[in-house]
Amino acid sequence: MEIKLEQAGKVMVVVVLDKKLDHSNIREFMVRMDQILGSSEDIAVDAEKLEFIDSSGFSGFATILDHVREKRGRFCIFNVQEDVKDALHMVRLERLMNIYNSRQEALDSFE
Repeated sequence: MEIKLEQAGKVMVVVVLDKKLDHSNIREFMVRMDQILGSSEDIAVDAEKLEFIDSSGFSGFATILDHVREKRGRFCIFNVQEDVKDALHMVRLERLMNIYNSRQEALDSFE
C-alpha cells in the first residue's frame, strides 16, 4: 500500500496512491495508519486515486475513525471518486465520517 503524507497545519493529509483498498492491502494500510495515529489527532485522507474499496477497506476506515475519536480528533476523506462514494453511501459510512469534494473543503472543516 503506497501512501504519501503531507502536513497541512495541524492536519495530517494521507494521500492514497493505490487504486484499491481491499483485503489484499488493508493490513499494510492499517500498519501505516497506526503509525500516523500515534502522532496526529486530525487526519484527512485524499482518496482521488482510489477506484475500489471492499468491506476490509470500510472496516479500516471505521477503525481509524474510532481511534481518532478516542483522541478527540477528527477524520474525513476527500476527492472521492463516484464509485467509491457510492460504495461508502451503500454501507452508510457517510453517516459516521465526513466526505468532502476537495482538499480545501476538507481542510477548512478542521478550523
